[in-house]
Amino acid sequence: MGKEPVIDPKDKNNGATAQQDRIQLLIGKLKLLFTSVSTTAQNTASIHNSVCDMLYEVYHPLAVIIDINTRNGRLFSPGLHYPKTIFDDHGQPRSCELCRKVVDTGSPLIINTMDRIDLFPKDSFIKLFNLKTYLGIPIMDSRGKTWGALIMLDTESHPMDILDVELLTLATLILAERLHIEEQQENRKELEEHLQRAQKMEAVGMLAGGIAHDFNNILSGILGFTSYLMSKTQPDTDMHRDLGLIEQSALRAADLTRQL
Repeated sequence: MGKEPVIDPKDKNNGATAQQDRIQLLIGKLKLLFTSVSTTAQNTASIHNSVCDMLYEVYHPLAVIIDINTRNGRLFSPGLHYPKTIFDDHGQPRSCELCRKVVDTGSPLIINTMDRIDLFPKDSFIKLFNLKTYLGIPIMDSRGKTWGALIMLDTESHPMDILDVELLTLATLILAERLHIEEQQENRKELEEHLQRAQKMEAVGMLAGGIAHDFNNILSGILGFTSYLMSKTQPDTDMHRDLGLIEQSALRAADLTRQL
């Protein structure tokens, strides 16, 4: 077996100091993240903007993108400073093969030096912006549901590592929990509307049943008196025929009442 490599104590100290600096930097970023989110109105748009602004301030990337699939369709929220060319001529977001990979696998993807763009030949983002750095984190809530991806892109190479992944993961948890809350609110609203419709139908049914019952009592009287009068008249007289028409109309009304 070979000998263990000799490490200069200075290198050890420098490495430990660099790691401590990275940890302190992460703590500072976390404070900035939670401060920026907590000071904004608690709605989806403001939280999206807050997260994007924080990442712009910390990393100065080319673009920050929050790409989410909801029941109402795709929610594509670029940061406020994004390049307009993220959208095509029809105003739709361009295809991002890397973003789909993050969502499909449910795993973070970090690329610090993207020298070989042929690895993703169909990704228009890479070709359009000549990207060098990509960091994508799945937006996943505590129940394991994947909503989309939080993406950071840049044309320069950045030495990002697991600490950066952890920071963006915390940001995605904030986004995911907000989306979960909105979904619960939508479900509650739908249930309330369904209950209101059911209550209205129940009220209409009770009203219709009451009207049918009372109207049927009236028709019973009409049919009874008509039958009595018909028994007192000759079958071939005008009076008998007129009473027969009244009886037929009352019977049709009774059929409608039963349907009601």
